[in-house]
Amino acid sequence: MVTTARLTKRVVENLPAKSGRYVVWDSELKGFGVRISPQCRRTYLVRCRTTGRADRMLVLAPHGVLTTEEEREHARRTLAEAAMSGDPQGIKAERRAEMTMADLCALYMAEGTATKKSTALTIDRIRIDRHINPRIGSHKVTDITRADIQRLMIDIGNGNIRGAPLPHTRGGRGAASRTVGLPGAIFTFAEERGLVDANPVRGVKRYKDNRRERFLSAAELARLGDLLTALEKDGRSTARGHHPPSSADQRPQERDRSPAMERGGSGQGAPEAQGFQERAQGHSSGGTG
Repeated sequence: MVTTARLTKRVVENLPAKSGRYVVWDSELKGFGVRISPQCRRTYLVRCRTTGRADRMLVLAPHGVLTTEEEREHARRTLAEAAMSGDPQGIKAERRAEMTMADLCALYMAEGTATKKSTALTIDRIRIDRHINPRIGSHKVTDITRADIQRLMIDIGNGNIRGAPLPHTRGGRGAASRTVGLPGAIFTFAEERGLVDANPVRGVKRYKDNRRERFLSAAELARLGDLLTALEKDGRSTARGHHPPSSADQRPQERDRSPAMERGGSGQGAPEAQGFQERAQGHSSGGTG
């Protein structure tokens, strides 16, 4: 015998336990009911038909999670979905199979980081393991909102680390801003793959990074200028094929020159210059004698 009643909080709570499970259907909304177990557990459910005329019994929630009126509205929406799509159970199965943030992070690290350096990948893995997955890893990617990303950034900015801090995971506002950039890249990758329709990181106001600018002093600028000048000269010399001669490259007569000969400004012509000087002195003394 089918039992029906106008389901209210008082009616549901007064339903007795029996030796077996039984269902009381709502007299107002067809397909909405409450199931009572021998342990007196009360669970709201909805019964509908699929396009193929198969009966589906969907569990909504245990009694007490929502009010009876809220569960009635929940059932009404589910029945409407069944009327439009033909299979709300299939919708739930698709929902369970939908990708989570942790799944998306794993896919991104496997297929979306070909141009990244190994050091950057190491930091990305740490941020995913220590910041992203512990907080939003179980969320369905289509459920993540800008507010979730904002809370993630605030949590990291306050230094709330899940577990022992490691390098690059100590928190703080600078770390929070840089970490939020990673979900931004991950969701951009997901957009390109058609996995999401929008990037929830877009528009999130980040903390100002603590990286500072410092101007060079006058002495540092002078040293930098000298270095650049030397490098420029060296580059021109190398481009022309000119290299400073080493002692091994010098000819023997050049290595044998004495400092005195170098000061005289002569090399092999030094004896002739000396003879010319002596003849000039001889003419001079003969003229005066």
